[in-house]
Amino acid sequence: MQIQSVAIQQPMALSGHQSKTVQVVLKPQADSPIAYQFEIFSLDEQTSVWTRHAVGSVAALTSTMAVTAAPERAELAEPPQPTASLDPSLIKTQYNETLPSAQLYQRFRRQSMDYGASFRGIRQLHRSETQALGEIALPDGVVLSGYCLHPALLDACFQVLGVLVSPEENAAYLPVSIEQLSVTGTISGPLWSRVELLTDNPATDSARASSRQTSRRQLIANIAVFDADGQPVAEIQKLTLKRVPQKVLQRVLQQESPEDWLYRLDWQPLSLPPAPESLSGQDHWLVFCAGGADGVQTDGVQADGVQTDGVQADGVQADGAQAEVMGTAALTDHHLLSAMRTAGATYTQITMGKCFEEISETHFQIDPTNPIHYAQLLATLPPIHGVVHSWGTAVSGAAASNPASNPAPNPAALSATELQQSQQYGCGSVLHLTQALTTGATPLPGGLWLLTHGACAVGNTALALQPQQGSLWGLGRVIALEHPELNCRCLDLDGDLDGVSAKTLLSELYSPAENNQLAYRNGQRFAARLVRFQDSLLASETMASLKSPFKVRLSEYGVLEKLQPIPMTRQLPQPGEVEIEVRAVGLNFRDVLNALGMLKAFTAEMGITDIQDLPFGGECAGVIAAVGEGVSRFQVGDAVIAAQTIGSLSSFVNVPADFVVPQPANLSFEEAATIPTAFLTAYYALKERAQLKPQEKVLIQSAAGGVGQAALQVAQWIGADVWGTASQPKWAALREMGVKHVLDSRSLAFSEQILADTDHQGVDVVLNSLNGEYIPHSLAALAANGRFVEIGKLGIWSAEQVAQQRPDVGYEPFDMLDISLTNPQTIRRLLETLMPLFEQAQLKPLNVVVYPIEQVSDAFRLMAQAKHIGKVVISMPHATSAAADKAVISRPQASISRAQASPQKPFKVSGEGTYLITGGLGALGLQVSQWLIGQGAK
Repeated sequence: MQIQSVAIQQPMALSGHQSKTVQVVLKPQADSPIAYQFEIFSLDEQTSVWTRHAVGSVAALTSTMAVTAAPERAELAEPPQPTASLDPSLIKTQYNETLPSAQLYQRFRRQSMDYGASFRGIRQLHRSETQALGEIALPDGVVLSGYCLHPALLDACFQVLGVLVSPEENAAYLPVSIEQLSVTGTISGPLWSRVELLTDNPATDSARASSRQTSRRQLIANIAVFDADGQPVAEIQKLTLKRVPQKVLQRVLQQESPEDWLYRLDWQPLSLPPAPESLSGQDHWLVFCAGGADGVQTDGVQADGVQTDGVQADGVQADGAQAEVMGTAALTDHHLLSAMRTAGATYTQITMGKCFEEISETHFQIDPTNPIHYAQLLATLPPIHGVVHSWGTAVSGAAASNPASNPAPNPAALSATELQQSQQYGCGSVLHLTQALTTGATPLPGGLWLLTHGACAVGNTALALQPQQGSLWGLGRVIALEHPELNCRCLDLDGDLDGVSAKTLLSELYSPAENNQLAYRNGQRFAARLVRFQDSLLASETMASLKSPFKVRLSEYGVLEKLQPIPMTRQLPQPGEVEIEVRAVGLNFRDVLNALGMLKAFTAEMGITDIQDLPFGGECAGVIAAVGEGVSRFQVGDAVIAAQTIGSLSSFVNVPADFVVPQPANLSFEEAATIPTAFLTAYYALKERAQLKPQEKVLIQSAAGGVGQAALQVAQWIGADVWGTASQPKWAALREMGVKHVLDSRSLAFSEQILADTDHQGVDVVLNSLNGEYIPHSLAALAANGRFVEIGKLGIWSAEQVAQQRPDVGYEPFDMLDISLTNPQTIRRLLETLMPLFEQAQLKPLNVVVYPIEQVSDAFRLMAQAKHIGKVVISMPHATSAAADKAVISRPQASISRAQASPQKPFKVSGEGTYLITGGLGALGLQVSQWLIGQGAK
């Protein structure tokens, strides 16, 4: 057999205690009966997203033919020239150094590559200046049966290359591609692996590199494999390995270093859950309402037969007295039950009382402190789908039903008796409920939901915290661990619900169980995540550096935590330029590629060779801080949008005035920052390069991304019929944007689906941003004489390649950065064309996830993982310039998700303070007590 053109695109880390779903896709070649293309994918069970790890081609190898082409087009050719035999008796004369294999494996371990016994196949090593020879044996317990070439043997052959790398290197070399692997003989016993190191330039194979060179970006080697008698049985040509720093490898392998042991809780934004397709009338919910009947506390207030939505304390409360008001929790229950009725679900509501009583067919009253009542309740009711428990919100305090104008109860004002009562309503009742559910083995398809109000500090919201409800979250985590069959989930709300957001809450109850700690703030959904904790001293230094002008720079490629603000010196704008005080920066995939070190050749062409000079940020919104000579369109304090702002991830940036336009007054800075790159690219691609017309058909690849969403809007504004691709978790978002034809971006079947949808006519225009096999499949989906607009950066085709497959197609590749350098007037013209469309709401800003500058690494990581829909924007602190407060822009909340960071403050122990240690008599509690005493606590 022979494998060709293997590209390893993503690593796949395997865990010894967790299985992984892997899929190998084989596609036969139409022009070869023995050749196949292959792709290897793995499934992320949490996100249901498939990741492609490797591609290549494979074929059966006969004595007269072999496959020698790229996977896009495998053809038959002459077999490779046979490798000369190896004479084992001449090894000592050809190799001047012999090493024990244990020495190599010890070095691998120091480099975070800890091979297990099954992958330690090297028995002896021999080395010369440019070659290495390893004696390979099958490790104990490894069975060859069923393998043409066992992975453990192949990996051992690769490992021999390690002796040609300097032992001083604090990095590993991992395979990224193989030009050709041929298996020509039977592999059944001990082997010899001969590795020959080539230069970094594969075009000069005859030149050999010294094996004692220091750090190199990559290594290229040829490997010949021989049986015990020295006869060739396999050959690997041009194995390419890329240098990976140890910290990056640890992160890929999820290995822990001491600095990774500390984590903090981070609330990260999520998209809203999709509405359930349909609710069955058999879905019966048990709802523990904090208020009275139908979710409202009305004892002594509500007249017979009259339903009250809430109780207002004003005018009821006597002077100096404290009224019991459950407005926030009660209205939440009321609106949720109303949404259930409207959607077709049934429910039984449970309220608190002194005894067990059936008030009506759908309303029971029980004593929250009596465990027998919970078992009696479950025995009385029909099978239940799920449970919603909001009794934990039933606390005393002087709150009113309108949380916007009346803050939540101050927990410090609660008496000890009231605090004890709140724990009985919360943790006490949930404990009795859980015991009843588990004793009766009650199935809960919909899960056990624990609702709280203000139990969690999410970002910098002004919501008053209710720590007495936080204990319910602790109990919820214990239930989730000890009784996973109950699917216990905690949900923290920031206020009462109206009829619209109650529908969102109902959708949440039917959402997948992948998130069990959720919170809603200002209509936005957040999930609790653990992220690495930044040292408090570093955080303090970072915060201090943000008080003066700064720019974000990177100190190590591939390590996003190394993105840090450093001081900058403001420069006076040159003639024709303006200086912008940056308020919001749009993040683009180019920024992520730069941070990962994947655009080094491109940046070198720009004269940037030092990582410290690498600029980030290519679009922004802010206010004019200064104007250069000859600029009359702007004044200091004007709110503006700027495109092609190289290095705008900084406090201030100087930009040619042609790249700047006034910001529409109906947009916030964060919304405005979503516009330049995405909409300039989309409008220029579809309107000017493709000349898309009404009623024409267009395919937009990666339609859920920034440019993709902008292209959807532009195409819809033109009046075209749109097909859009995205990963399946993002399909609902595309449909909400009006896309009727949604296709899977993780599959190549989109082209066949388009042809089926269009009666084999195809689409008129393709807006492409994908590479690899997606390009020929996109071309196949084009109609005769169609237009193919390419905006991708990596792996794109040349005009000649396109013409070879589709000579009738108009090919339009472009890069907005190149256009800005060669024709800046085009940028100004496009911006001035687009702004009125936003002012008139014909186009709208993209969905946006906002990160503060303190979380710049998290923003880059979210972008790299493609978990967002729309645009990632970084908000900047206001500088103390004269322009800082002159622009006041209204900001709608609906389209903005914020990932806020609370400033980290060093923890100081006070001798006058009081410290509560739960579990204080346990081992950890005693250690904490001793530490506090040592720090001065009394």
